[in-house]
Amino acid sequence: GKGIDAATAGFMAAIVTVGSFFGCIVGPAFCDKLGKFKGFLIVTTLIGAVSMFVTWYTPVGFLLWAILVINGFFTAINGPIMQSMPVLLPEIGDTYAGSAGGIVGTISLLMSYFLPIGISAVAGADYTMNMGLESLCFLLSVVPVFFLPELGRKAMQAAAAKDGVDIRMQSGYRSVSYQKKLYDNKTQYYRNKGLSEAAAREKAAAIVNPPGCSEHNCGLAADLNSPEHTGLDTGFEKTAAFRWLKAHAVEYGFILRYPKDAEAVTE
Repeated sequence: GKGIDAATAGFMAAIVTVGSFFGCIVGPAFCDKLGKFKGFLIVTTLIGAVSMFVTWYTPVGFLLWAILVINGFFTAINGPIMQSMPVLLPEIGDTYAGSAGGIVGTISLLMSYFLPIGISAVAGADYTMNMGLESLCFLLSVVPVFFLPELGRKAMQAAAAKDGVDIRMQSGYRSVSYQKKLYDNKTQYYRNKGLSEAAAREKAAAIVNPPGCSEHNCGLAADLNSPEHTGLDTGFEKTAAFRWLKAHAVEYGFILRYPKDAEAVTE
C-alpha cells in the first residue's frame, strides 16, 4: 500500500478501534436524545463512508490520525442502533426483538467477513480501488434505512401535532443519583409535615420510586403530558393527548407501560 511499517499500521488500526468504541456509546445515546433515527443514520453513514475513502489519500501525520478516529467513530454508530431498533417496530416489539436483533447482528457479522474477501478478489493489489469499493459498500448499507418508518419521540410528537395534538416530554431517563435526589426531597417534604421517618419514606415511595427502583433509571419509562393536563396523575387519561397516544404510540416504539385494570398482569 503506502509503505507503512507494521508497527505504525498496528497503531493506526488501534486508533480506528478507539474511535469505534466511543462511536458505539456516544452515537446511540445522541440518537436517542435527538428523538429521530432516519436522518441521523443517513448523515452518519455518509460521513463514515467519506472518512473511510479519504483516509487512503491523507498523508501520514496528525491529520490522518484524526481522520482515522472519525472513521472509527462514524462507521461504528449504526450497528448498535440497527440491532436495537427492531424492538421499536410494532410488528416485532418485545416478542421478537431478540430474534430480530440476532438476525441483524448475524448479517452484519457475515458481511464484515465475506465483503472484504470479495472486494480483495476484485481489486487485487489496487488499494485505491479497494478503499473505494469498501467505502461504496458502506455507503450502500444505508439503503434499508430509507424503507424504515421514522421512529422516536420527536417523530411521534410531530405526527401528533399534525393531528392537532400537543404532546410534551416531562421526564425521560434519570440517573440513579438524580432519582435519589427526587426521592430524598419528597421524603423531606413529608418529614416537614410531621410524619415519622418510616412513614415519610413510605409516603414518598408511593409517588417517587426509590433510587434503583425506577424504570426511568434504565431508560424504559417516559412521562408525557400536554398543556391540557400537566400533572402526573390519572387526570391525563381524559385528554386528547392520552387518547392519541393510546391509538398511535405503538407506531413509534412506545407503549402504555401499566394499563388501567391490568394490575393482575403488571404487578
